[in-house]
Amino acid sequence: MAKAKKDVVLSGANIYYDKHNRAVYYNKRSKVGHVIPKEMEPKMQPLLYRYILGIVCFILCELLFKINIWVSLGLSAVIIAVLEYRFRTLVSSFPRLKNFEPEASKKAREELAELSNGGLILRMCLYFALGILLIANLFATEGMLENTALVIASIVVAIAAAYMGVRIAITYFKNRK
Repeated sequence: MAKAKKDVVLSGANIYYDKHNRAVYYNKRSKVGHVIPKEMEPKMQPLLYRYILGIVCFILCELLFKINIWVSLGLSAVIIAVLEYRFRTLVSSFPRLKNFEPEASKKAREELAELSNGGLILRMCLYFALGILLIANLFATEGMLENTALVIASIVVAIAAAYMGVRIAITYFKNRK
C-alpha cells in the first residue's frame, strides 16, 4: 500500500526534524526543542509566520483601506501580540526535548516533495494566480499606477509568487517520474 502524503508543510528557521522524523520547534535562546504533534501541525503552520501576517495587515490597512498610519501600526501590533501569545502557549503545551541537537533543517523542496500531487497542483496554481492578479490589479484599479511604492511592491511580490510557482512545478514534475 502506498504511503499517504501529508498536506501540511512545516519549515522555517527554527523547525527541525529529529531521528524519528518528528517536527521539532527549537528555541535557540533556551536551547530546548518542542516536539510538534502531527495533529497540531495545521495549527502551528500559520503561527510560524506571525510577524509576516502582522506586516501584511499593516500593508492592507495602510495602502488598501487608507487607514491612518498610527491606527494601522496599532492594529498590526495587536495582531502580532495575539498571534505571539497563541504561539507561545501552544508551543509550551508540546512535549520537550532537553538535549536536542539541531541538525540541518529540511529544505523547502524536500518538504514539498512529501505533499500529494493534488496539493502541489493547487499550490502551483494559486501562486501563479496571485502573480497574475497582482499585475492585473495594477492596471484595473484607477490611480494605482501613480503610487510608485505600490507598483514596485506589487511587481516584487508577483515575481516572488511566480518563482514559488515554478519551484513547485519543478517539484511536481520530478515527483511524477
